[in-house]
Amino acid sequence: SRGDRLKILQQMLAHTQFCLAGDHTIEATHAAIDYVLDELASESPSALADDADDGVASAGVAGRAFVVVLSDANFRRYGMDPLWWSEALTR
Repeated sequence: SRGDRLKILQQMLAHTQFCLAGDHTIEATHAAIDYVLDELASESPSALADDADDGVASAGVAGRAFVVVLSDANFRRYGMDPLWWSEALTR
């Protein structure tokens, strides 16, 4: 329900107030994608077979799962190149 979704968003906001300074966007993105890929592999090991030799997961996986990453990362402050995140999202 809308009320339940609002409560979840409020909990997410409250959580951010107690996070330590620093950014872990790249690491968290890698961890989330690894988790989803591990879950898919446990469902169907053949679902993660690479297409030819390009190293890209099959379209079946892409159509079944996705990772949503929300971040207020200040890449410049931490000396991070935004391309690192792009690479993490498209690996």
